[in-house]
Amino acid sequence: MEGSLAELIKHFPFMLETVPILAYETAGQHIIVTSDAMNTSPYFSSSKVTRTKLMTNQENEIKIEPNSAQGSSSSQCVSHSQARTASLASKVLRKRQHIKIKDEVETDNVCNVESTKEENGKVLDLKNEKKWEPEMWRDQLANINSMRKFRDAPVDTMGCDVICDEKAAPEVYRYQVLLSLMLSSQTKDQVTSAAMARLREHGCNIDNILATSDQRLGELIFPVGFGKRKVDFIKRTSMILKEEYGKDIPDTVEKLCKLPGVGPKMAYLVMKCAWNQVDGIGVDTHVHRISNRLGWVKKPTKQPEDTRKALEAWLPREHWNDINHLLVGFGQQTCRPVGPKCGQCLNVNICPTGRSNTRYQKVKKEVKKEQSTDCVKMEQFSEDVKIEQHGVGVKVAHSIQAVKTETADEEFWPAIKKDQVKMEQSRDGKERSENSVSQPKKPKRNVKKEK
Repeated sequence: MEGSLAELIKHFPFMLETVPILAYETAGQHIIVTSDAMNTSPYFSSSKVTRTKLMTNQENEIKIEPNSAQGSSSSQCVSHSQARTASLASKVLRKRQHIKIKDEVETDNVCNVESTKEENGKVLDLKNEKKWEPEMWRDQLANINSMRKFRDAPVDTMGCDVICDEKAAPEVYRYQVLLSLMLSSQTKDQVTSAAMARLREHGCNIDNILATSDQRLGELIFPVGFGKRKVDFIKRTSMILKEEYGKDIPDTVEKLCKLPGVGPKMAYLVMKCAWNQVDGIGVDTHVHRISNRLGWVKKPTKQPEDTRKALEAWLPREHWNDINHLLVGFGQQTCRPVGPKCGQCLNVNICPTGRSNTRYQKVKKEVKKEQSTDCVKMEQFSEDVKIEQHGVGVKVAHSIQAVKTETADEEFWPAIKKDQVKMEQSRDGKERSENSVSQPKKPKRNVKKEK
């Protein structure tokens, strides 16, 4: 029994991997594995080596102590297993060399994180990879600057930094900048400028605004958009500034966005105009619309906040300061929301929206030309038809039926039919006016009177 089992183990050594003990019981008989089978089997050693142990071991060295009870034969088995362990470890290392990632920070050697990307077996450095940017954005920006060189848009004379009192105290001036931006939401610059002028005459500081009633404050800012909500926002914001910021405004975008009625666009513009600090791009409806029309966003955006993130991803920081003021004026004068003046824009050939709009206008002009040629034909026809008045009758020199086939205007034919009637009247020698032409009378309905 022992010999046959030993021979079985020699030919099928993997059976010992599934047997955790040396002696086990099968069908009531005790089967004992002899030491000779243990020595000849490379899988039967004092310590078992697995792939997971090799992967987790940093030094890739596993020390195996031979069992003294097995003698010299067991030491040979251990040496054989060590050789197999070394070959297996080398295979694992060779297979896992390509998984090494550079951007993982090791605990022992803390170094700068370098992002990498593997493409077709080559490791590319994402830090030095070129960022996405529009193809013709520099030419488009230069053209917009040339169109805005006179600075005569409404935002140039009625912007938030212009309609505030620059001679007032710094904290009062910053408070007025904040109020002007809160009023400018969904409101034209002309209306905002007039409302701020009335507030300055009334006294535009925190104490005076808090002492003013809601009804009076609503009358002062009328007719700005959403006036009732803005009155509530102004009162709550003024109270927060008085209690938490010492009658001044916050100096960070995060704190400004926590104020009632203040969004990211207002916060970035307040930081630029009030604190002279550029932390981001203020994107309003004009900047949002023009950026999508020019193709300055990688994908079309629906919200101004998405447009801001897309612009800040590629636009150089040196243009962040003037881009809002530049595009707002351009949107007020040329790239308007309804009826943009693409024919007058210098970017008409390098703007996707401009090319499509001008293509539609060319088709429209061709249709108008065809209509004008039809009108010229009708004028020639009226010149050819000579009407001579002889007393009461009217004579037509040319035959009307021949000319009727050459023109397609249907509005002219009722008048010609009247001329035919007049010609017949002149031939008969009867004098009848146009109003006396007999028309078929409608039959009268028999209406029974109700008793």
